[in-house]
Amino acid sequence: MAGPVYSHEWLVTNILNRKDDIVSSPAFKLGSHTWKLDIYPRQADEPHTHLSVYLVPVEVKIPLGVEFGVVARNRKNYDRNKTTTASKTFNNRSRGWGFSQFLRLEELSVASGFLRAADGALLLRVELEYTAPPEPSKPATADGGGSSSASGGGGGGTYPATLRDGVVSTSSSDIAADLLSLLERPGRTSDLTLVAASATAAVADGGGPRSRRRGRGRHGTSAERGRERTGLDDHHARAAATAGDGGGMGGGASDQPQGKGFTHAAAAMMAGGAAAANDVSSGRRFDVHRAILAARCPYFATLFESGMADSSARELPLPDTDTDALKALLQFLYCGGLTVTSREQARSCLALADRLLLPKAAALLRAHLLSTVTEAAVASDIVWAAGAGGAAGVEMLTALVDFCAEAEADVPEDGLRQLAAAHPALMAQLYTAGRRAAKRART
Repeated sequence: MAGPVYSHEWLVTNILNRKDDIVSSPAFKLGSHTWKLDIYPRQADEPHTHLSVYLVPVEVKIPLGVEFGVVARNRKNYDRNKTTTASKTFNNRSRGWGFSQFLRLEELSVASGFLRAADGALLLRVELEYTAPPEPSKPATADGGGSSSASGGGGGGTYPATLRDGVVSTSSSDIAADLLSLLERPGRTSDLTLVAASATAAVADGGGPRSRRRGRGRHGTSAERGRERTGLDDHHARAAATAGDGGGMGGGASDQPQGKGFTHAAAAMMAGGAAAANDVSSGRRFDVHRAILAARCPYFATLFESGMADSSARELPLPDTDTDALKALLQFLYCGGLTVTSREQARSCLALADRLLLPKAAALLRAHLLSTVTEAAVASDIVWAAGAGGAAGVEMLTALVDFCAEAEADVPEDGLRQLAAAHPALMAQLYTAGRRAAKRART
């Protein structure tokens, strides 16, 4: 496959107990075209000894030639992943194309590594290349539903991965692409600059605010400001231009405040940002638009309406902020697609989405991290969740501990030892979860 390769992952839970003859995935966009996967848990035809998998066009411009492969991930040994490939030209008569004997049913088990212990889930990934370049949406080479073909570290995900909520129509996809272009090239339309810096960046910069202010203005020289100003890089930005999200500016609902503590929590974060303004004087700068941030993010909407000092400032400091995570979440706010390039970045994005009160983005990230967790990575995931704090960290910790308890026999001992050393109190929680899992297995 020489051209752009797109991919999409689908976690099929409880696959062996499915009663339906056909199970269909939600529709997903790869480039400018929309697809779905159909599986037959007991094979589409005789002798009903295999799992069948088919790629089905939902909204494509035909005739359309593709080369594609379907991968079933083996959680115990990636070298045992099941991969089957095919070539097909789809036309008006094409209902789907795939593999009747994709994977033997006798191989679908927890012991074999293809099914997750907690819920009998199978992770499928389709990888696809258009043999004749499709007509792109704006901007070109956009990835709408999964990830471009690259591997990521940690867990079982493939990176970069684009997360989205629902399927976007062509019209809303075009709007999302236009808004993303506005983020990439704001020009004079921008009325706010976010200045973000992580805690590690502040330390590396040479100390506290006083040392950074010495010999220059509050935000450095004009040349430094030019070097620091950062937009979205082309590949990362375009990967989600047509991903859509059902909640993008093209017509979906925005994330809304949850509960009475919303205003107080946001105000506390605002106060912290104002007090630490000088700590991000050498941070990464993002030119943005107040109207879009207010419409899509409750944190910024509350800030702009608060009447506080920062509410009308031309530059807004965001101290202790992972700049790559912020870039990905800004892309999500503008166009509805959230692209992460590694499991570590997905974790950082989840923590920041929780801080910025973005429940939809947090839900997408949490689902991604949990659907791709593996026995080899679960201990490190638990250590991260225990230190993440916030609602996102608590929810992830509970789910990860339950997963670890279900799969304890397959979790590497080194990982459990590291977990015990870092958070000994969690071992009691893991023990309790293990007893619950054993009781469920008996019943």
